[in-house]
Amino acid sequence: MKIKSFSAPTLQEALLKVRTEIGPSALILETRKYNGDGIKEPMGKEVIEVIAAAPSEISGTASISPPTSGEDKAKGFALEKTANDAGKENHNESDRWDEVLHNAEPPLKKLHTDLLNIRNSLQRVACTRTDGWPDAVREFYGTLRSQDVDDTLSRTLLDNVMKTQREGEQENPDIIKQCLKAKIAEALLAQKLPAKDAKTQAVISFIGPTGVGKTTTIAKLAAKYSVNTEEDVALITVDTYRIGGADQLKTYGDIMGVPVKVVFTPQELRNAVSQFANASIILIDTAGRSQFDATRIRALKGILQAVPQVETHLVVSATTRYSDAIEIFNRFGIIPLHRLVFTKIDETKTYGMILNLAIRTALPPSYLTNGQEVPDDIEEAKPGRIAELIVDGK
Repeated sequence: MKIKSFSAPTLQEALLKVRTEIGPSALILETRKYNGDGIKEPMGKEVIEVIAAAPSEISGTASISPPTSGEDKAKGFALEKTANDAGKENHNESDRWDEVLHNAEPPLKKLHTDLLNIRNSLQRVACTRTDGWPDAVREFYGTLRSQDVDDTLSRTLLDNVMKTQREGEQENPDIIKQCLKAKIAEALLAQKLPAKDAKTQAVISFIGPTGVGKTTTIAKLAAKYSVNTEEDVALITVDTYRIGGADQLKTYGDIMGVPVKVVFTPQELRNAVSQFANASIILIDTAGRSQFDATRIRALKGILQAVPQVETHLVVSATTRYSDAIEIFNRFGIIPLHRLVFTKIDETKTYGMILNLAIRTALPPSYLTNGQEVPDDIEEAKPGRIAELIVDGK
């Protein structure tokens, strides 16, 4: 069965490609929207994908004409969703529907049959789209998807793996694994943190939702820099909303012998940075904000704008669903963001969100945290390390 994918910025353009190559009688098997992954298409740009085949190449499948009106398009998408949802019913629901359909009018029975045909066709398409891959490559597609790596990104990575393999290597799981790790590392925009110029002061703020571990992360970094590299570190907190937030950072500062300032306004933040002019690294803690609290996020933006040289890291828990992580990025994105920090990687075994978010946002990951121990449970988010988490699961 010959199935082909056609992609374009709009549904009309994608259908035109189908009509040009297959003809007006083409069967439309699947239509979906996705955002460009920055590899095949521009990052974040909406793309429409249409899966189609010639009618003679699919038997027992309901013919679906390309939608022409807005209402027809809506019906088409609704049929797709209904067909997908139908495959997820449990046995009790199936029994209930069997009884309903037994007593249903002929048109409803025919609609049910058509939907089942569509669902079966889509399932065959999903299998067909990996049929050209050797078993070893297909196995790693399953690995990526089980890690919640975006489907389009998973296929792109493995297509790139295939292109680099010589004859015979594509059946070798060890070679495929190493090559896949390399491709993930290449795809990541994470870079090794640049060596800091001794003459340049680094001012770094950490922002993000509540409960992701910003204060603990700052304490780990302060200990890392002040103890391990003997840098002059200073801490500033604008976390005055959370009870005990400022006190927590002060306690860490006292233990490490690092100065801490509490500020409430943009001017106080500017003054504190000036007072720490001799420090080589200033770490700024902020109060956690719900991504839906637009008012307080704007207030935080106003405070951080007082220090134009600040580098802002968005802190996200590795346990966050990808859709929620995108929401967090979009909401906090009114503040200029430079890097991503992923915390709590010890609380999950699914790491695809890290790759998805880094590719989608074009922000390089800076650090990973994997526990509560200060200063041990933190590491640089090196591309090779993230690739290991995804492919090896640890």
